[in-house]
Amino acid sequence: MSYPGFRTGYHVRLNGRDYKAAYTPGRDTVHIVVSAEENPDPSRFEWRPYYKGWVAEIPVAECERVFSVNTFCTYQGYRCEVVRFFDDGTVEIEYRDWNGSWAGGPGGFVQHNKYEFLKTVPASELHDYHEEQRDQLFEDWRERTFPKEGS
Repeated sequence: MSYPGFRTGYHVRLNGRDYKAAYTPGRDTVHIVVSAEENPDPSRFEWRPYYKGWVAEIPVAECERVFSVNTFCTYQGYRCEVVRFFDDGTVEIEYRDWNGSWAGGPGGFVQHNKYEFLKTVPASELHDYHEEQRDQLFEDWRERTFPKEGS
């Protein structure tokens, strides 16, 4: 089970609905897999047993948005990124602030490599929980809308 308010990775908006997607920046298509009993859009999706879901390869030009999502919070006054939620109400977070010595020391985070500190904490200890979204098509739009001179 995943917490319904938690998103991470690439997403697309298609016909007013957001879908988790696979996207490689610069490509012309997005890959969507939907695990649902009913086909979300029979004109676009087809059942693929390999994925155990409805699959569509959609041209980026037909998407209303293509964006990446990262979820952040504050833990004991420090900025952290939410990695995943567990069924028991705990959350795995990754330290994303400036003081690595605090994270690996009094903060109680476990250092997995030189710059990666992870910790599992109760969700109730998180503050300022929010998503940050990045428009993956902004650069393309900017180049079309404001072409550089001589190009």
